[in-house]
Amino acid sequence: DIGLDKITHAYAYGGPSQVLYVLNKNLDLNIKEVVVVNWKSVADTVDALGGLDIEIQESEIDEMNKYIEDTYNTIGGSNEKISSPGMQAVTYARIRKDAATGDFRRNERMKIVVKATFEKAKTMKIRSLKKISKEILPEIKTNMSSADMMGMVLKLTSYEMTDSVGW
Repeated sequence: DIGLDKITHAYAYGGPSQVLYVLNKNLDLNIKEVVVVNWKSVADTVDALGGLDIEIQESEIDEMNKYIEDTYNTIGGSNEKISSPGMQAVTYARIRKDAATGDFRRNERMKIVVKATFEKAKTMKIRSLKKISKEILPEIKTNMSSADMMGMVLKLTSYEMTDSVGW
């Protein structure tokens, strides 16, 4: 028995099955499917989409520069430091805090990147999305079938992210 700990630690203790167990038990849910992505798959998805326009605030630059070298060492790309506000994506999603708001915007930044990814993907042709999916799907772990995953990709235009915590 692991005992009490943060739900976010469940993956480290037992992988995807432990995450499903903890969420279902503690939140009275019945989640059956899981998708695990890493930062490389996020970066490859952003690259395959042709990049994302994410506006970086002045207060986020120092924190982003802390993660750029690690992002470069882990997944490649550029390790050039950011000197002024502008457009970025993957490192932006990784930062935990910024000088103006601390940890407050952490989840919001993740949602901004996910929403920008979906909005960009929704503008693409199905043929392009299928090609991207075939490149990215081998990089992720899931208990979903390939047919179910592809079915979700084909219904992408019907998905809408809201300001709530859900879809």
